[in-house]
Amino acid sequence: MEPEILAYYDLGAEAERLAAGAGVLELLRTQDILRRVLPSPPGRVLDVGGGTGVYAGWLAGLYFTTAYFHRPEELTAELTDAGLAVGSILSVEGVAGWLVDRIEAWLADPATRDRVLGPLRAVEAEPSLLGASSHILAVGHNLAS
Repeated sequence: MEPEILAYYDLGAEAERLAAGAGVLELLRTQDILRRVLPSPPGRVLDVGGGTGVYAGWLAGLYFTTAYFHRPEELTAELTDAGLAVGSILSVEGVAGWLVDRIEAWLADPATRDRVLGPLRAVEAEPSLLGASSHILAVGHNLAS
């Protein structure tokens, strides 16, 4: 891993980033997508770009085991190389991630949260919008099952 990336994670700011501002959108959307696409626990999840383990801890709490590797821009190839069939490639924050000044307040209120998350679900797999999202989530399936 690049020294600059290791230095960033050594600062310990990644977990805090997911607790405020647009980071809350990333956290809620990632959990929302995973709840919809993962099978019932127990199971095994490949966490690409595992970072500080915020999602791995959450997944482990649901009785999933996790594994890590990096280079998310190559998700399709990484899933295929791991022996998985590619199910879908989804944007996490989508264009809503750019609404940083209001997004935290909207997500804190359950009434407005659904008005943000609903439209994102509708376009999460649109290839032309994947690049607008800060994070992309790949869903793969075991070829043997």
